[in-house]
Amino acid sequence: MKRFAIGAVSALYVLSSVAFAEINVAITDSANNKVRISGDAEKGDEVTLVVLNDGMTEADLKGGTEDALVYARSKVASDDGYAFNFTMNTPLGGDGFTAIVSKGGQKESKVFTFYSDSQKRTFISGLNSGDITSDDVETAFSMFNMKDDELVLGADYEKISKILQGIRDEEDFTQNTNEFTKKLKQATVINALNNGDETMFSETSEFLFNEEFGFSDLDEYDEYSFINETGKENIKNALLSKDIKSTGDLVDKFKNGIYLEVLTNYYMEGSGHVKPYFDKYESAYIDAGFNLNLLKSIKTQDKNKVYSEVASSSEKTLSSLAQSFNKKAKSFSETSSSAGGGGGGGGGGGSNNTVMTDSTDTDMNVGVKDSPSSSDSGENLGVVYTDVSSDFWAFEYVNALSEKGIINGKGNGIFAPFDMVKRSEFVKMIVLALSMEPDSSLCTFSDMTNSWAKPYVGVAVKAGFVSGVSDTEFAPDLEINREQACTMVARAMGLKAPEIPNVFTDDKDISDYAKDYVYALRAKGIIDGRATDAGFAPKDFLSRAEAAKIIYLMIQ
Repeated sequence: MKRFAIGAVSALYVLSSVAFAEINVAITDSANNKVRISGDAEKGDEVTLVVLNDGMTEADLKGGTEDALVYARSKVASDDGYAFNFTMNTPLGGDGFTAIVSKGGQKESKVFTFYSDSQKRTFISGLNSGDITSDDVETAFSMFNMKDDELVLGADYEKISKILQGIRDEEDFTQNTNEFTKKLKQATVINALNNGDETMFSETSEFLFNEEFGFSDLDEYDEYSFINETGKENIKNALLSKDIKSTGDLVDKFKNGIYLEVLTNYYMEGSGHVKPYFDKYESAYIDAGFNLNLLKSIKTQDKNKVYSEVASSSEKTLSSLAQSFNKKAKSFSETSSSAGGGGGGGGGGGSNNTVMTDSTDTDMNVGVKDSPSSSDSGENLGVVYTDVSSDFWAFEYVNALSEKGIINGKGNGIFAPFDMVKRSEFVKMIVLALSMEPDSSLCTFSDMTNSWAKPYVGVAVKAGFVSGVSDTEFAPDLEINREQACTMVARAMGLKAPEIPNVFTDDKDISDYAKDYVYALRAKGIIDGRATDAGFAPKDFLSRAEAAKIIYLMIQ
């Protein structure tokens, strides 16, 4: 920069030095050399920022030294203070850049580190070529502006170097400096976990770095909300295990924690969830040592006992739960074999299955209802479906509606309580529950012309408790969510909301059109919250088990 320009810049800030709020320096986009310098200020204050080059001082600036100035701007502070976002246009970096902020007759400065993207990429290439040392880690923290991070202060660089090398051994670092910054952050978090640092978790035991490690992108993460507080605490303790070596190692520990706790610490009582999870994550459970093939030779009532034991288990690891499962399942399998292998034993050889059909439901799964045999007794007496055991929370609702022909299974003795319900299916349940006569005359939706559900939707439209997603479409195959289901049922029952409803904690998430209907059903005792924090989860899809409960209570 020319000498006269530097001299002009020196007039932008006063030279009296009085301390005020800390200056924050952040590298917002390492790959593009983007920096943000921010801090507190009174609204309306004029704030001036001057950034001096590596190793330069105010004397160099005032004296007109070439390249002393990197950046200079003034702006008026807003409610949030001040923030300058700019590109560091300098080919070289170092640890001695200085930010000088002036406002209201006061001045403060902060020395910070900045290295260009090209310098960082050269450094990364070096890390891919050999062992990573504690000196490399120290350089990385400085080069990537992390040396003042709370997770870095006082940390053991030797331990972090081993973790960083474990991350690199899974996959070489790319030349994307933003991505490497993420990897470096991951290494510091893993080091904190290995040190038993509980500040890595919220008060409700939720890991605070889900996004950084991609947990929220995992299929298993969806199950996290179905685990109770004890289970979440157990997952937290598993992650504070002092032996995590890499990102992949941490992800595996998290997934194994989910596989264990969703079985043994499910958010609802009973064991009806066990088989669906065995089916959903079959390969993972087999890899963990579960011999699921043993279930094939066990009678239905004994399977339910195995599921019940799994759900109530206090095992602390997935492998130990697998051993417990195998032992129990094997004992029942051997008993079944010694009793004659599956069949009939002495009683006439007749089938215990009754097929339920509905000639109008050409596109629906036809249910198979397994009538309890004369040998069933005790806790499993009355079991209709193999995946709805007698201690499952929705057992009474599912069986009662099945007996009435209001709901069907999905074949082979399966009800699939955790599958989601479609709009057309839920309408049919309401119509059958209210003993309404199907009528297709008023079903003029363009997407219902050849649908099996046309008569049910027609009578529902006629009764006024169902409408389409538009004037011309009903969307019969869309899964119905909880607030939509409440709207249909409350309208069908002609219910009104109480004047002072008992409001759910996530009331703001309930659509305006549905609020009165949701609270009308709550006041009637038909629905309640889903989450442990008394939330309703209005946008969550309705499961078949939940639908059975709502329909059952609707007709009581």
